Amino acid sequence: AKLDGAHCYSRPVTRATGILPNPEIVRTSVAFTAESATATDSPRPRGTTVSVLGATGSIGTSTLDVLKTLGAPWRCFALSAHSQLDGLVQMAHDCSPRRIVAACAEQARNFDFTRFPADVAVAVGPEALIEIAAAAEVDTVVAAIVGSAGLASTLAAAEAGKRIALANKEALVVAGSLVTGAMQRSGGELIPVDSEHSAIFQALQAGRSQEV
Repeated sequence: AKLDGAHCYSRPVTRATGILPNPEIVRTSVAFTAESATATDSPRPRGTTVSVLGATGSIGTSTLDVLKTLGAPWRCFALSAHSQLDGLVQMAHDCSPRRIVAACAEQARNFDFTRFPADVAVAVGPEALIEIAAAAEVDTVVAAIVGSAGLASTLAAAEAGKRIALANKEALVVAGSLVTGAMQRSGGELIPVDSEHSAIFQALQAGRSQEV
C-alpha cells in the first residue's frame, strides 16, 4: 500500500521480490495524490461513488453489503476506521477502494500497512477524513463515525455539496445549523440512515405533511 496523506505515516516497500521490509514508521506530510482518478475511468451516474466513514461499524458493514449487492456502477471509493484496522484490511481486499484512512494515529503507529493492497493509497489521522469526504471523485458520503468525532468530515462533505447518508446524528446535535447551512449553500443532500431517523424520514416521504 502507498501511504499518502496529510500528517500520515509511511514506510518504504519492496515489490520486486515480494518481501516487504518493516522499518521504523516515518511521519510525512504529503497530500493524497491525484492518481486515484485515472484517465481510463469511465463516466459513472451521479451518486454512485461512495466514501464510507466509519466502515467497520454496523452501518459501515451494512453499506458495503448493499454496494456489493448493487454492483456496477456503484463502487466504494474510500473507507475509514478508527482503530479496527484488521477489519479494514479485509474490507480493502474485498471491495477494492482507492483510499483508506486510519483515523487514530496512535492505533496506527505499529500497524503493518503493507497488509493493504498495493494499489490503495493509505493515510493516517483525522485530517485525512476530511479529504475523502470532500474528494471530487465522491458523490455520496456515508457518515457513520460515532459522536462528535464525525463532525469535521460531515461538515466537509456538506460544504462540498455531497449527498450525505447520515448515521451520525451527533453532528446535527452539536452543529446542526452549520451542517444544514453548508448544504443549502452547496446544493448538497442529506439523507438520514440511522434506524429511527430513517424511519421518520421514510414515513414523511410516504405520507402527507398535514398528517404530521
